[in-house]
Amino acid sequence: MPVGSVKRRFAPPFEARREMRRTQQAQALLRGQLRKARLERDKMRTELEYQGLRTVFRIRENLIKEKISRASNLAELMQVFFEIPKDLQIGEGVAVYRYSDESSNLWCVARGVLQDKSRYIIPQPILPGEKRFLIKKANEGGYPEKPTHILVVDRLNDLGRMEEADRVQAEADFESDLKRYFGENYRQEYADRLDQLREALRYNIYYLCPGYAHYRAIIMVNNHAENAELVRAGRPPLPLFPDQDLRDTKLEALENLQTAMTTQLKLIDQQRNNDIKDFRLQAQNELSEAVADALGSFKTEGELIDIIIKTLPKDFMRTDKESYVERASIMLFNEEEGVLRIKGSMGLRPEIVRDTVVRPGEGIAGTVFKTGKAILALDAKSADIFKNVRDPSRVASGSFMSVPIRFKGEILGVLNVRSAHPRAFRDIDLNYLETLANNLASGLKLREPINLDGLTRLYDHTPGMNRLETLFQISREKRKPLACLMVDLDHFKHTNDSYGHPAGDVVLKGLGDIIRAFIRQLPSTIMDHLAMRYGGEEFVIGLLNCSKELAEKLAEDLRQMIEQAKFDLGDGLIIKKTASFGIALNPLHAAPTTDDLIDLADRALYGAKHRGRNRVILFDPNDPELSQAKHSLQ
Repeated sequence: MPVGSVKRRFAPPFEARREMRRTQQAQALLRGQLRKARLERDKMRTELEYQGLRTVFRIRENLIKEKISRASNLAELMQVFFEIPKDLQIGEGVAVYRYSDESSNLWCVARGVLQDKSRYIIPQPILPGEKRFLIKKANEGGYPEKPTHILVVDRLNDLGRMEEADRVQAEADFESDLKRYFGENYRQEYADRLDQLREALRYNIYYLCPGYAHYRAIIMVNNHAENAELVRAGRPPLPLFPDQDLRDTKLEALENLQTAMTTQLKLIDQQRNNDIKDFRLQAQNELSEAVADALGSFKTEGELIDIIIKTLPKDFMRTDKESYVERASIMLFNEEEGVLRIKGSMGLRPEIVRDTVVRPGEGIAGTVFKTGKAILALDAKSADIFKNVRDPSRVASGSFMSVPIRFKGEILGVLNVRSAHPRAFRDIDLNYLETLANNLASGLKLREPINLDGLTRLYDHTPGMNRLETLFQISREKRKPLACLMVDLDHFKHTNDSYGHPAGDVVLKGLGDIIRAFIRQLPSTIMDHLAMRYGGEEFVIGLLNCSKELAEKLAEDLRQMIEQAKFDLGDGLIIKKTASFGIALNPLHAAPTTDDLIDLADRALYGAKHRGRNRVILFDPNDPELSQAKHSLQ
């Protein structure tokens, strides 16, 4: 029988094959239903777990809200700040900063387990990095109109989104953290685990809480310390957010709490702003005694100014130990330049300290210096004194005090303090600041270096020669011309003989005033200068980066100023004087030393005297009268 016929004989009937297919399809459907049921069960179990977690977080959130509402001062609220990340299982690393929108100053008020020193120990302009990036992102999002703002910085992926300066600093901070937690040689010691190290310090969470006036709170949270311990023990770091659902749940709880913290922070800030008078009076009295003791131990002007600047934040404490003073400066009058310059500061950018120059009568500090009257502005926005500034629209709200630094009627400078809080300062604060300024003035005068001639207020001979030597060396190193002007009053002996030596002193003092006024009017091309009383009625003026033509012109200008001046000797007696000038320059006259340069100017001065006085003569080596001269004429 053929093979094919055998197969057909043993093949199952058609109905049996169809039944078999139906059975197989039913089994496949059942298996699919079972898989779906298991997935639904697992999903339901997971959802129940997340619902349980969310319920736990809601319970914790409500408990924390109760703590926030019970906080009666910043210290208690700060404690809640530190508990929130731990309760929400985010991390135990917490730092709290205060920030001023008005001045862009930032300062650290607490660091918890992050014990290392902050760059913001005292208020200073916010530097590039993550925190500045936070402020920018917050402002872009409508902050502070939308007061809740949270930023999660992923240091492995987000730094590239920052501006160049912020990115560079943030990367440097990341590297600094790696060295702080794992050692300077972490790249060698953990060569095979560098990814774990970076993962351990990957995230920083920031959230902002607007407070009263311009002050804000910035809370930074991370789990760096816990992760560093795990890595050092050979274990992998824990992720800050295990999955997206849990991340959303935690951030939602954090945002809800942030709103409550913002509300409470504003209430606390307002309360402590309204009830501080007795505390500050007591604190200021104690500090006044401490400062007075410190004045006896400092050695230089700079040390004294440093003492006062470091004391100022403590001088104006609030009841919760946070200072109102956010910016401060000590400005001293430069006799030679006739301007006020900043000699010590807090919270000001370096370029402001370097470039600020105030003339008497200009601005707030110049007005206080000129009038000798202190200024207390409870709110700069409405204070009359600020209405005269160049651009009143740029004056920000806040309190301001400026007092003269006065010693026995002589005003040496101005002491300024600034707060972003309106009505932060009161009369008691102004009185204390005046006392502090008087202590500063006494200290400055007691240890004032004897550099100036007491009569003319120009450099005395020895310090003046030292200053001229400095200009001489700079002239050589930078190849800039140095002009030396020697000035001598004509017939000064006759003045003393005719009117007496007190009259001569009046003339010398008046000449000192004229020379200082002349110095203040020097063109900007003059890089540096000095003016000194060389001896008797002789004066020397040094001008760096001054050409021969400019030196002759400036000398002639000063000669005319002296000729036109009137010297009041009292009792209606007014006299006029003239002066003779000799000029020498390097490298034109190739003087090898400072003394040689003065000698050449002195020879030119002799020529001016010999040729009729009241004139300007430039040294000429080809003039035999000048090259051999040593003047002695009066």
